Amino acid sequence: MAPILSRIVQSFGTGSSLDRKRRLSGGPVIGDFYIDGAAYTLPTGWNSGLNAGPYTMLIGDSPITVTIKMWGAGGGSGTLYGHGGGGGYATATSTLNAGQTYTIVVGQGGNGNSSPNPFLPTPFGGGGGADGLRGGGGGFSAIFSGPVAFANVGLLAGGAGGGGAIPPYGAATSQSVAGGAGGGTNGADGSGPAPVATGGTPTAAGSGDTFGPSLPEGGQLEGATGRGGGGGGYYGGGAGKDNGSTSPGGGGGSAYIGGHPNIPVSGASTIQGGIGNQYGQAANNTDPYWGGAGYGAGPNTPIGNPGAGSNGNPGRVVIYN
Repeated sequence: MAPILSRIVQSFGTGSSLDRKRRLSGGPVIGDFYIDGAAYTLPTGWNSGLNAGPYTMLIGDSPITVTIKMWGAGGGSGTLYGHGGGGGYATATSTLNAGQTYTIVVGQGGNGNSSPNPFLPTPFGGGGGADGLRGGGGGFSAIFSGPVAFANVGLLAGGAGGGGAIPPYGAATSQSVAGGAGGGTNGADGSGPAPVATGGTPTAAGSGDTFGPSLPEGGQLEGATGRGGGGGGYYGGGAGKDNGSTSPGGGGGSAYIGGHPNIPVSGASTIQGGIGNQYGQAANNTDPYWGGAGYGAGPNTPIGNPGAGSNGNPGRVVIYN
């Protein structure tokens, strides 16, 4: 935040109340909207970059009509080389209400090596944790009306599942136990030996391994924790199951493009991340705003973390008109 803006915010506050005070004093309105207190103007808007986390968005005195683009995060590659899946993509045009507060979540890439703290879920975007030998699930990216809650989702791109494990535990076999891509209407199933971890759908979480009530089993906005974590999503992906020396990758999380009363959408669409020989590839990766978001970790991705025990790439959210 620029020094002048910092002094103004400290004196008057942020958002629409600041705009009104500036108008009353005859000064210019600073921003069309605010992200964590910093002012942004259209048409340029705001780009999160590859910076995972929650952000608070406050609209100024006038409603704004914007294009929203978002990529879910990529899955991690555990130390046994299973390839992380690629994050999904969602976009829509929306008119956001004056004075309304929104929460934006930019998904965190799936953990590649969660030891010495195994089974910890991804903190931003609901990606499921893993055991340190397999990869964790990537988090979803989304915009919510008000706080993060299932009923408040307006637009969401699914995170990808984490990689599993199969002998001889190297780059040559990494794609045969890849995490499922993020949604898309559905998250993709993880690859590997049956029973596979399935992706989230518009109405249900994916199935897979379960560790009982002590660890997340997947559901609304949350991927399952297991041996190959499920991707976060509208409904999260299932976790890979330990089959002795092998385990499949986690399933990807599903997307949501249905809008919300405070986030009405038009022209909404979603794309699933790469599958088949495109494992680990993020959806819509030719978009000029993409910038490396959502790639899964592993040797099949040209950008990101190519080795074993590497984190998936974070997601991205862009708001402009």
